[in-house]
Amino acid sequence: MLDFDALTSVATGKVAGLDPGVTGEINNLGISYKGFIRIPADGQYTFYLTDDCGAQLWLHEVHLIDDDFNHTGAEVSSTILLKAGLHPTHPAVLPAWVWN
Repeated sequence: MLDFDALTSVATGKVAGLDPGVTGEINNLGISYKGFIRIPADGQYTFYLTDDCGAQLWLHEVHLIDDDFNHTGAEVSSTILLKAGLHPTHPAVLPAWVWN
């Protein structure tokens, strides 16, 4: 997994959702989001990722989804028990290098 904290950011900002298109780039990019997810009620929750370049998802300090190896565009998921309230999350889109 790429250590985003060891890199120098080209840009930072705030977004309303998880959209890699906010960069305006399609080549040579990696995006590390940090934020919170609001869980409305105690229970079991399933999180899904679909990507074709590698992605990760952390919830608190739990590495919930590790899709650094599946570059087929297939959906991956993981389920976790959560209490109602805000939970820190850290999804990351891994670098995509496209060779032309």
